[in-house]
Amino acid sequence: MSNDTQPYQDFSARFVIDTLPVHGRIVRLGDSLNTILAAHNYPDEIAHLVSEACALAVLVGSALKFEGRLIMQAQGEGCVRYVVADYDTRGGLRAFCRYDDDELKTLIAANALEFTSLGARALIGKGTFIMTLDPDGQMDRYQGVTPIEGDSLSLCAEHYFAQSE
Repeated sequence: MSNDTQPYQDFSARFVIDTLPVHGRIVRLGDSLNTILAAHNYPDEIAHLVSEACALAVLVGSALKFEGRLIMQAQGEGCVRYVVADYDTRGGLRAFCRYDDDELKTLIAANALEFTSLGARALIGKGTFIMTLDPDGQMDRYQGVTPIEGDSLSLCAEHYFAQSE
């Protein structure tokens, strides 16, 4: 991960709108995500889930005020057994998804007339959303776990943060 603004490069930045009570982070994943997806040749539905996991891990991890890792994972009883994205504050990003290909094909066929993409809940099923903060020797490791809530990993993260407040 770098802060280059070249097209297709990885990018993470904080933003503030001075005239409004608005602040946040923006992330663009290019080369690192392309490398992850190319290494595994995932079906589109799985590639989308892995991409969302990576973006989420970078969004949260790039806001950490210490060096270390943010590990975002979801695991469940659906065709996706687990998806994990591991962001290192020094710029590393890794991700992996374990899924049952036959169950995925069955799920896709069953939802063929829905004209919508399959979300996290459909792919993962009943399960857990986990965020792990792993500081480099400065503090103890912290892990928070919540049930899968919502049709995207982003909604799972919103639920996670609402539970931890």
